[in-house]
Amino acid sequence: ISQLYIFPDSSAECYISEKNAWKLTYRIGLSESDRTIIRKAIREAIAETGIFEEHPIHAPKIIDRDAQIALATIGLDASYEEKQAWDPDQAKRKKLIAVLQKKIPQFEILMGGMTTIDITHKGINKAYGVKWLSKKLGLPTSDMLYVGDALYPGGNDEVVIATGIETHEVSGPPETLMVIDELLRACT
Repeated sequence: ISQLYIFPDSSAECYISEKNAWKLTYRIGLSESDRTIIRKAIREAIAETGIFEEHPIHAPKIIDRDAQIALATIGLDASYEEKQAWDPDQAKRKKLIAVLQKKIPQFEILMGGMTTIDITHKGINKAYGVKWLSKKLGLPTSDMLYVGDALYPGGNDEVVIATGIETHEVSGPPETLMVIDELLRACT
């Protein structure tokens, strides 16, 4: 566990285990003013696009994580099947992102997974985390493996491709665990 690095919120934060406790290594947080601006822009984009009027079962939810604002477009309680069916071609999120990019161009705005939109400081994304870890370990990115579910164009994992890291696309957390298990078996 001493070699495990956790990069939540699109790599806006990093935690490592030290003496059986998680230690914050860095946080590139959003100010309260930034978070207010982002939440307002999200509410306006939702109203302007009208894309949620057709999905009354699960309302969108704005999740304020201090270092990142995430929009769970069909909430947190939607089933996997509902998430798969809601925006399979990403057209709805692309429409929202286009409006958001006009309103808040000073922020990084990317799609995550099947239904989420992630917003952080400009340049703070998963590629930032890859580069930070590469430097910290003294290991070239070409010797690293990145596993993600949003490696598609505009996805929040796509940004890592430019770092030269090898990538492996998965459908979500259960498949990620399978990949980790396979890697651990291969390394022992």
